[in-house]
Amino acid sequence: MAAIPLLPTTLLEGTTGIYTFTLLSESGAAIPSGVLDTLTLTYYDVASGLIVNGRNNQQALNANDVTVVTDVGPPAVTTVTWLLQPADTQMIDPDLRHEYRVIQFRWSWEGGTRYGAYQVQFAVENMAFVV
Repeated sequence: MAAIPLLPTTLLEGTTGIYTFTLLSESGAAIPSGVLDTLTLTYYDVASGLIVNGRNNQQALNANDVTVVTDVGPPAVTTVTWLLQPADTQMIDPDLRHEYRVIQFRWSWEGGTRYGAYQVQFAVENMAFVV
């Protein structure tokens, strides 16, 4: 099993953030947003395995703080943007200095006959005195 890439970015507890990535087919070509059948988001804490902020297989095709936009180019580029909310960066264990979170996106197109996935992880830093 391949290691999940770790971003150099760390978000502070209780803050917002923006995460973007390019949506690609298995051949590396852009998938236009208009042909997507599904896009889901799962977001969890690595150490505990707990789902964060109810984001378990959550509908994310232009919903739940996620947008999908295709720039027709050339070349065409489809960008997924997730606006993380303060509830997405709350600490699960207040005794830890950092917690690592995994972002997973899954999508389907062509009537559900083709599927793709993407995942990455980053750190959330505990801030003393967050109310």
